[in-house]
Amino acid sequence: MSLRQLACARLRHRPFRSLATILGVTAVAGLASAALMVQAAGQDFARTQPGEPLITMQAGRICPSTSHLDRHLGDQIRQQSGVTGVIGQLVVVSDCKISTTATTFRGVLPGEFLAQRQAQLQALAGDIGAWGREGALVGQQVAKARGVGVGDLLESAGYAVPVVAIIDGTRMQDRASVWVHRDVLTERLPALKEVQTLYEVHLGPDQDTHVVSQLIDQALAGVSTTAPFSQAAARVAGSLGEVLRAGGAVAFAAAIAGVLLLINSTILSLRTSSRDLGILRAIGYGPVALATVVGVEGGIMGFIGGILGSVLAVLVVQQSATAISTEGVSVVIDPRWLQAVIVVLVATVLGMAASAIPAIVAIRGRLKSVLGGG
Repeated sequence: MSLRQLACARLRHRPFRSLATILGVTAVAGLASAALMVQAAGQDFARTQPGEPLITMQAGRICPSTSHLDRHLGDQIRQQSGVTGVIGQLVVVSDCKISTTATTFRGVLPGEFLAQRQAQLQALAGDIGAWGREGALVGQQVAKARGVGVGDLLESAGYAVPVVAIIDGTRMQDRASVWVHRDVLTERLPALKEVQTLYEVHLGPDQDTHVVSQLIDQALAGVSTTAPFSQAAARVAGSLGEVLRAGGAVAFAAAIAGVLLLINSTILSLRTSSRDLGILRAIGYGPVALATVVGVEGGIMGFIGGILGSVLAVLVVQQSATAISTEGVSVVIDPRWLQAVIVVLVATVLGMAASAIPAIVAIRGRLKSVLGGG
């Protein structure tokens, strides 16, 4: 019988303890996988993208109703050197606090918006070209979370708009926003008719974003703050960034919990099977072979639990269509198989490592004295 077969036989010999340990590792691995996916989403959110636009807004805040720029300032921005296009956005959100259920409405002029962005958008259902005064382009994540399709009414924050198309795009915000004609928003909030929340400023190739930002803020007489999209989004998100960065800490804590669980399980297993190990030694299995058996047991439980937990985390994230939002800025949590594979590998290695102390005891032949005989 090979050492791997012997390790499997020992696991089958104590099915309830093995199953309980594997289920514990599954829970820990699932938590670690989800935490790493959140952390990876936060890193993507903060990463500067080539050719990203500038964002001009007031006070670096979207809500509650902090950024109010004159609707006609877009003309002044267009006149600045290096600017190739401007999209004014009136942003209305259903919840300003950190939330996983908030809806972000972005009111734009469809012609102005599509002239700059249509090439970067993909219609997953419906027709982007059919969008106009009525209806909405709904980001893929929003549509999935709300359970709406083309022709349905999307209701949130007091608005009810028909879905014209479900879209994906090159930016995370495309998937997590509802794009409507700005008049849809101002009909209910007439006080916002002459204001914009922000301007999305597109630049020509090889333009110095810092120089153009200064030109825009000077032209607007200091009423605005202009920065590349990633910097502006991070500033608006504020404390959300700290929540996302905590994903790594959660994953590390989960790994420690998994190690402790496996150490405890292995010690209990050895305590009740010292006689079996003694018999194995008597029939020719040496100390190294016994230590290997113990390590392989832990590795098998770590591997199985890691796979179950990681796959479960991927499926939950995929089905839940989760986005964490604050002040109209959203971080979409996508299922990521790379993080899942990493957790499986780490769970396997830690499973073997967690058996190191009991295995060393087995190598030294001190099982009877340390574990109390049997």
